[in-house]
Amino acid sequence: MFVSSFENRSAAGRRLADQLSDYTHRDDVVVLALPRGGLPVAAEVTRQLGLQLDVMLVRKIGFPGHPEYGIGAISEHQVEVIDQARIAQLGTTTDQLQESISAERQELERRLEIYRQGRSLPNLTDKTVLLVDDGVATGVTMKAAVESARKLGAAEVVVAVPVCAADSAAELRARADRLVCLLEPANLRAVGQYYQQFDQLNDDQVVKFLSN
Repeated sequence: MFVSSFENRSAAGRRLADQLSDYTHRDDVVVLALPRGGLPVAAEVTRQLGLQLDVMLVRKIGFPGHPEYGIGAISEHQVEVIDQARIAQLGTTTDQLQESISAERQELERRLEIYRQGRSLPNLTDKTVLLVDDGVATGVTMKAAVESARKLGAAEVVVAVPVCAADSAAELRARADRLVCLLEPANLRAVGQYYQQFDQLNDDQVVKFLSN
C-alpha cells in the first residue's frame, strides 16, 4: 500500500526549507510561489529562511476534455511553453489549442488582479529566484515559470518542490540552474497522492498568505 510522504503542504514546506538553508536572509533572493498550491509550501520556506513571499502566475494549458493533463502553459509575462510532441501524439488541433490558451489567459488575468492588487512583481534583475510549488508532474507550468524568470533578468533560477516526477526532474535540471526536490518518483501519477491532506486552496486563502 502506498503511504503518503507529507502530512500537508506546510509540513512539506518545512522539510523543503531545510534543504534551502544556504539562501537564509539573503537580500539577493526572491521566493515566488506558483499559486495556488505552491503558497503553503513557499510560506514555510520564506518563514524559515527569513525571505519575502510573492507569486509567479502561470496557468496550465490542459488537453481538451482533460484539463489536468498538461500540454503547455502560459505565464503572466507572455511566456508560452507548448509541448508540440504531446500535442501531435494526442491529435490536438490548432483551434483547440488556441481556445484553451485564450480561456487560461482570461483566468490568469483574473487571478493577477486579485492576487497582485496593483502591486508589481519584485524586480528579478540579477537576483536568485526560488520557484516553489507543491509538486511537479508533467512540468509544463514550472517550465513556463523558469522561462519567465529568465526573461525578467534572474541571475539564477532555482526550482524547489517537495516532489517531482523523475522524467520532469531531468528536464527541469536542464532548464533551471538548480533543482531542489525531496522525492523523485519514477511513476508519479498525481502530486496529491504524496500528501495526506491535499485540499484545494481558494483565492481568499492565496490573498491571506500574501498579506502576512
